[in-house]
Amino acid sequence: MRFGVNAIHHTFTPETMTYHDINEKREFGRAKRYAWEYAAYFEDDISLTSLLKANIGLHWSSFYIDGKFYNYLQPRISARYLITPLLSAKASYSRMAQYIHLLTNSYIGMPTDIWVPTTKNVRPQTSDQVAIGLAQEFRKEYEISIESYYKFMNNVMEYKAGTSFSDYQDNWEQKILQGKGRSYGIEMFTQKKTGAFTGWVGYTLSWTDRQFDGLNHGKRFPYRYDRRHDISIATMRRFGKDKKHEMSAVWVFGSGNCITVPVGIYPIENQVNNYFYYSQNIYEYSEKNGYRMRSYHRLDLSVTFVKAKKRGEQRWTLGLYNAYNRKNPYYIDVTYDDSVRWNPETEAFEDGIKYKFVQYSLFSIIPSISYNFKF
Repeated sequence: MRFGVNAIHHTFTPETMTYHDINEKREFGRAKRYAWEYAAYFEDDISLTSLLKANIGLHWSSFYIDGKFYNYLQPRISARYLITPLLSAKASYSRMAQYIHLLTNSYIGMPTDIWVPTTKNVRPQTSDQVAIGLAQEFRKEYEISIESYYKFMNNVMEYKAGTSFSDYQDNWEQKILQGKGRSYGIEMFTQKKTGAFTGWVGYTLSWTDRQFDGLNHGKRFPYRYDRRHDISIATMRRFGKDKKHEMSAVWVFGSGNCITVPVGIYPIENQVNNYFYYSQNIYEYSEKNGYRMRSYHRLDLSVTFVKAKKRGEQRWTLGLYNAYNRKNPYYIDVTYDDSVRWNPETEAFEDGIKYKFVQYSLFSIIPSISYNFKF
């Protein structure tokens, strides 16, 4: 049996931006918010029969902010049944409450994810998740498992249409909606656990969406971090006289993030007085998160040399992050080119603005070296 308690004091500064000029420091945004989070849990491992084992627990959590007190009881149960000595079936159910929300901007441009607290006006997120699966071992060396899950979520958060992180006209609580979400999928995993050569392959096929009455005409749409395909492959090879040195390679792949992009631009001219005009562009956007960025994938390599010393063990590790220098998307922006061009059809020079999407990336190939001494 296991049990425990904890308490956390939070300080939040959502939407606060600070900059320094020559003479002074200026800060824009909202004042700090303070909160207390408390939790207690109890769980027990139970052997119901020689083939059936279960873990049953109860988690209680609470959140206190601005004179408002929330608390939830969250039961959890998981069970495993041995069909044969090497084949087992698993099932689980859990309820969870979360008091800190991830507020993410899914429009193109620099990603601006911020963490904001539950308040008097913003309710905690809650979820219920069920999962079932099978796991098979072969000669105590290999393991194959498959598991499916379904998760219901309430009070998830999203910006209202037309609002953003940088708009300080309203408090962030006035710029958000709360609605429903769901996440479901299937996970497959294969592992070689023993021997000089080990590794594993994992694949997840999943869907995650959101639904808000005031967004996307009330229709469900993919969440920004909905990842349809997720693949990871890891291998490790021990070598040398005592099999202490290690070589490893890890490759990961994930479907691109969902984004909302402009599909049309309407220039509008405005007259300020009899002598001055200015123009602005009005964007027409696609359905909420109707497009995806390019997929993300990279290969990481490393080799570790281990040597026993008189008073301990030293390890040198050489690494290569993103070995084939994949330009993975970080964010996408709209740019334009207004240079003069020659049109061979009309045999004349033409000028005009041509808009296009441009991808920006971070972290190309990065070598590394590290030294560790264990004593």
